[in-house]
Amino acid sequence: MIAIITMALVSCGGNGKKGSIKPISEKITGPLGAYFEVVSKDYVPTDRGNVSIELRRVQTGFPEPWNSSMKVGYSDGCFEPLFTAEFQDENGNTLSKDKTDIVWDKDELVSLAALLVDESCTIGFEMNNEKASRVKLSSTFEVHESSPSSVLNEDDFGKTVHHFVGKVAGSNVHLSMNIDGSSVLGRYYYDSQRKKGNKSSMKFFGEKDDDSLELTEFFTDHPTGQFEGDWREGVYKGTFTRAKDGKTFDFELVETDGGEEFFTEEELAFEIPDFEVDINLDFGFSDSGSTDWDEVLDEYEKFVNSYVSFVNKASNGNVTALAEYAEMLEKAEEFSSKLDSAKGDMSTAQMNRLLKLENKMASVATKAAGLMNKMDDLDLDDLLNDATNGLFGDDDDDDWDAD
Repeated sequence: MIAIITMALVSCGGNGKKGSIKPISEKITGPLGAYFEVVSKDYVPTDRGNVSIELRRVQTGFPEPWNSSMKVGYSDGCFEPLFTAEFQDENGNTLSKDKTDIVWDKDELVSLAALLVDESCTIGFEMNNEKASRVKLSSTFEVHESSPSSVLNEDDFGKTVHHFVGKVAGSNVHLSMNIDGSSVLGRYYYDSQRKKGNKSSMKFFGEKDDDSLELTEFFTDHPTGQFEGDWREGVYKGTFTRAKDGKTFDFELVETDGGEEFFTEEELAFEIPDFEVDINLDFGFSDSGSTDWDEVLDEYEKFVNSYVSFVNKASNGNVTALAEYAEMLEKAEEFSSKLDSAKGDMSTAQMNRLLKLENKMASVATKAAGLMNKMDDLDLDDLLNDATNGLFGDDDDDDWDAD
C-alpha cells in the first residue's frame, strides 16, 4: 500500500471505423520484405478499431540462419517473424503503431509461415485512431538458436530468479519470480500502466510441484486472484481466477532474459500474508466489510482529491501548490500506515472503491512525473522568492515547462 501512494507522488482515442485504410505500398520494409508483400486493397476497420491486413508470400523460406526444421515461437530452436503496422493520416503523420506479438498472435504467424508462394493470409492489428487513412508495414526477424542450457531441469531450481513476458487476460505484463526449492515469491506489472507512469505492481506467492505452478496474488492482507497452470519448456500457461467475482482468464507467459524492466532479487523478498486460500471457496471478501475500512477510505478519498488538485495547480505554475509538496509526502506516509493497519475484512464494494481512488491518482501520474522531475532541478525557496518576477508566466523560461 505504501508503494501505491508513494508511486503516485514521486512518479506521478477513441477507436472506431471511419472510412477505409489504404496501404501506402505493397512493399514491406525490413528482412521479411523479400518474402511477403501487402495485398493492395481498401481495408475497413471494425467498430473496435481492429484491421486485418492481408499478406501474400512472394518467395519461399525466411532469412538466414532459418532452416525448414524450425518452428514459429519464442523458445530456442524457433524463429519470430514479426510485423509492425504504422497508421497515418492523409498528410503522412504517424497516428499509431501496433506490432504483432509472438505469444498473442502466434496462430496467425504460424499460418503465415506455412504459406506457399502466391498464397495469402491476414494478420490483425489495432488501429487505435479513427483518423487514420493509410498504413505501411515493416518487419523484423529473429532466430533463437538451440542451446543445451536453455532447458530448465529440476536441479536448476535452487534459489533463482526467473523473468517472463506475456499476457494475462489479454494485457501485456512483465513478471519476475524467485524460486527457492518449491517456494515461489514474485511480482508483476501491466505494461500499459507503466507507460502511464504507474510504477505499482502486484505481489504473489505459491509453490511449484514438478510442472505445476500455483500462485496466489494478494493486496495488503487479502488474496485478489490465483494463477494455476503448467510451466514447460520456458512457457508458463494456464488460467487466472479473479477473487472478487470468480471470473477466469487465460494467461501465457514466456521466460526471457532479465533486464532493467524486471524486478531484482531484493524486490522479490517480502513477507507472505497470514491467510489461507482455497480457490474453490472464498477469497476473504465479504458483502459487508468493516466500519474501520469505511472510515479510512473516507479520509483517503479526501486525500486523493487534494492530491489531484495539487498536481493540476502545481503543473500550471501555482507557487502555493508547490510549497505543499512536503506536506503531501507527509500525508502519503500517514495514509500508507492507516491503510495497512485498518482492521477487518475489506468487502468487494470497499475494494472497488479503493481501486477507483487509485485509478484517480494514476490518471494524473504522467503529469505528476513531469512535475517532480522539474522540482528535482529547482530550489523551492528560489521558486517562492521569484514567483512575483513572473518565473512561471514567461513562456521562454528554460527551467520550467508546465507541459
